[in-house]
Amino acid sequence: MTYTHELAKASLKVIADLEGMKMGDMTSADAMKMHHMHIALNHALEMAAEGSNLVMMGQMKMTKGVDRHSTDHGRQMIEDSRKLWKEVMGSSVMAGMHQAGTTPQASHLMGHTHMLADDQKKVLDLLANMPVMK
Repeated sequence: MTYTHELAKASLKVIADLEGMKMGDMTSADAMKMHHMHIALNHALEMAAEGSNLVMMGQMKMTKGVDRHSTDHGRQMIEDSRKLWKEVMGSSVMAGMHQAGTTPQASHLMGHTHMLADDQKKVLDLLANMPVMK
């Protein structure tokens, strides 16, 4: 039950981040770059959630011959989501914006992007370490 509460708390934080996001001037090249990053980060989170659903479904052992595939594929989806998160946050585009002065301290949108990414990472990590059903 503790895990479920931690996952819910982390998920609600991501929802609050998304609801509070203000994109601002979308004619800015940096804003558009961050918007694309947000889309990729959100996709990573969706992919991890779908993967965790497959893992849980497979662990129910109700469909012999499919369960193992569901569990393995779900785990791979979660791992791929974490790779995507790392690729986005460690990208040359992100580094270039930081070097040009678009840092979390100097840009409200960049600060919000980092906050969202950090909160999403907590959810990804929780899903990756989801307890095994017995």
